[in-house]
Amino acid sequence: MNERNLLLGPIYAATGRATTPLSTSQKDAWECYFKACESGILTRMLVEQCPQCRTSERTLVAQTDRYGDRFDTVLCDGCGLIYTANPFDVESTGRFYRDYYRSLYSKEGSRLQAVERMFAVNREKAAASLRMLTYLGLRKGEDLILDIGGGAGWFLHPLMEQGYAVHGADYDAELIEIARSYGIAFTDIGDVGFAGLKDLKPKLIVLREVLEHTLDPFQQLADVNALLPMGGYLYLTVPPLDELPYGYGDGRLIGLLQNAHNFLFDTKVLQSYLHQAGFSIIACRRNLRILVQKTAVPRRSPCLIPGNAARNLALLKRCETRTQYIWRGLSKFMRVLKIPKQDQYYIKALLLRIVSSTARREHKLFLETGV
Repeated sequence: MNERNLLLGPIYAATGRATTPLSTSQKDAWECYFKACESGILTRMLVEQCPQCRTSERTLVAQTDRYGDRFDTVLCDGCGLIYTANPFDVESTGRFYRDYYRSLYSKEGSRLQAVERMFAVNREKAAASLRMLTYLGLRKGEDLILDIGGGAGWFLHPLMEQGYAVHGADYDAELIEIARSYGIAFTDIGDVGFAGLKDLKPKLIVLREVLEHTLDPFQQLADVNALLPMGGYLYLTVPPLDELPYGYGDGRLIGLLQNAHNFLFDTKVLQSYLHQAGFSIIACRRNLRILVQKTAVPRRSPCLIPGNAARNLALLKRCETRTQYIWRGLSKFMRVLKIPKQDQYYIKALLLRIVSSTARREHKLFLETGV
């Protein structure tokens, strides 16, 4: 392993201090989490090679996240993938998501408040989801939609109300019970994993903000491939590196880093993973909302992406300069005005379409496909 140290700035050093505001409930949750780390309840492992291209040469860009947790974020010199060099081991990963994850990242005083907010947000977005289902030609009551990592079923509920056949899967027993109280069929995959889903035969699988949490993106995509029939669809979303220069995550890497995310993808790396996993691209936006179709069986084939590491490092450095102050200032201004987070997203998206031809072109794609 050959690693060079190139921290993006002082804020990325391991000081143990949070750089984002925390609610009272979050402060309590983080105190509990840090005690678990110190006592050995949660342990980390070392990843010596890039999970995508198997290159051992890499650049250390951060030693902490915005919550003050200490772990190393590196940029692969072979393909440009950004990943955690010392993620939780397999056993600790399961324990972390079962016992700590949601309380660390929810600012609401109770889980019920957080769940209600997610249902409200997804009701607002339901028109786009329904447009995607129409674009794919899914038949109501016949073609099954499976949402993996679906929480309490907030994405599926508006679709079920419109007559679509839906099924959810999650590891959180409390959220699963909430989903079932809404009448949504749900499978607990906390103990059995994807094996508990093998008899469902979905036409569309939804994987929203899930892939960045896994220890092996290829394997998770291969497991999804195995659940789909040939010609079946996957709708995938992940945090997008390429949106950082346009204000995503407040316009800099520290705004995206958190201990639950083992990967930060750019378009080229994610498309490489998808092709290896047997999927063909139908629609792909810069914000990494992607619709793909199963056209082959998975075949892991580590792939170098020449020039991508230099491009991504230049992007990260550019996002640390004063040119980003307008996006950071806008985000802070909207928070001060207490503008709802979803409305902040719409305002930023509108401004982005004004300044970016790519954003305008992709908005047309969104209106056509719902992706």
